[in-house]
Amino acid sequence: MERKIADTDSVEVSTAAVTAPDLGLDPLECVAPGRADPCTIVIMGATGDLTSRKLIPALFDLYRNGGMPDRFSIVGCGRSDIDSQEFRARMQSALKKTGAYDESRWFSFAEMLYYFPIDFKDLNAFKNLARMLRDLDENFNTGRNRIFYMALPPSVYKTAARMIGRAGLAGENSKAKNGCSISLANCGRKAFRYGSGNSPGAGPQPSQGFQRTPNFQDRSLPGKRNGAKCADVALCQLPV
Repeated sequence: MERKIADTDSVEVSTAAVTAPDLGLDPLECVAPGRADPCTIVIMGATGDLTSRKLIPALFDLYRNGGMPDRFSIVGCGRSDIDSQEFRARMQSALKKTGAYDESRWFSFAEMLYYFPIDFKDLNAFKNLARMLRDLDENFNTGRNRIFYMALPPSVYKTAARMIGRAGLAGENSKAKNGCSISLANCGRKAFRYGSGNSPGAGPQPSQGFQRTPNFQDRSLPGKRNGAKCADVALCQLPV
C-alpha cells in the first residue's frame, strides 16, 4: 500500500491492491438461461468512471456471451456535451484498457450505443430524452421496457429520479405515452428509500412519495460484498 500525507490541508492519498481467488467458472455459467425481454438501458451519469470501467465492459461481456436481449439499446446520459459517436469512441477505448475488447463483436454492439447530453435539473431536457427513447423504442422494437441505471452521486440521485417521473418516463401502464415499465439501479442499498418518512442512518430519498408497486422486486446483482460495490435493482413506480 502506498500512502502520502500532504504538507497542507491534511490531504491523504492511498492505493491498495486486492486479489480474489479464481473460482474456475465458465463465463457462460453466469449468463441467465433464456433471453431477457427487449429493453433500453439508460445510464444516468454515463461519462463517469463507473460506466467506462464497470458497466459497459459488463454489458459488452454479456453481449459477447449471448446474455443480452435479442433487441436492446443503451443510452448514456451525462453533463458532457458530446455526441453518440464520441461516446462510442470513449467506450471502445475503455474496453481496450480492460482487456475485454473483441474487435469482431464491437461494431455490432456499438450500433446499440447512444448518448444524450442532459442537465439533471432541467425538466425540458428529460422531456427531450423521453422523445428520443420513444424513437429508439420504435427503431429497436423494445416494447417501451427501460432500465435506468443511476451512476450518480447521492446529491444528484434524488433530482434525477424526480425528473424521470415528471417527464412521464415512469408509467407501468402498457398504454403509457412514454414508457410501460421502469427499473432503477444504483450501487448500494442505501440509495433506496420509500415513502416520505426519515430515519437515522438511511440513504437519500429518490423523491417524496416514491412508492413500491404490487410487482416490486428488490434483488442484488452479482458482485462483491463486504465493502465492495454491489448493484441493486428495484422495479418500482416513480412519482409524476
